[in-house]
This record gives sequence, structure tokens and C-alpha cells, in this order.
Amino acid sequence: MTAARRWFSWKTGLVVLVLVLAYLAGALAQARYVNVDASRHDQSSYIFYALVAHDTSFTTVGNRAQMPALPDLLALSYPTDASARTVFERSKLVCIGLGLLMSIV
Repeated sequence: MTAARRWFSWKTGLVVLVLVLAYLAGALAQARYVNVDASRHDQSSYIFYALVAHDTSFTTVGNRAQMPALPDLLALSYPTDASARTVFERSKLVCIGLGLLMSIV
């Protein structure tokens, strides 16, 4: 590997790292300070769908108007007998992680 190629590879890795850290900082700040109410928009319906999927061992059909994979993925992360606040906070973190994973892919 030439010196120029190593330098480019190192700079590319640094840029990707900075972008990932900026995404995480922005997304976590948004989750903590802005997105504080699950009843805004359609968040609560996704959380409800995920809770039903969790409680019925994924046998629920849902309303067929929402993406089925997201509530099922959220349901996998829920502890049994968690409070509504815990479920909402955990859902935000799962979605941040999913966003990071999808941006890498």
C-alpha cells in the first residue's frame, strides 16, 4: 500500500468517525430534550403495537397500516413489566441504533 493510499484511508476513517459521533450526539440530544412526549405524532401507536406484539408473543397482526418490522424489533428490546416511560426511552435508543446501522449499510 502506498503512502498516499494509507493517508487517504486514514482521513476517510477519521471523517466517518466524526460523522458517526456527530450523528450520535445530535440524535441523543434530540431524544433527550426534544422528543419527550410519546403521544406526539404516531410514536405512541408504534409503541402500543410493539407492546401488544411483546405480550402476545408476536402473534398479533397489527393494523396493517404501519411498518410491521419496527414494532416487532422494538418488542424484542422491551423488558417484561416495564413502565411506559422506560418503554419510550428504550424505543428511542433502539431507533437511534437502527438509524446508525442503516446508515452504515
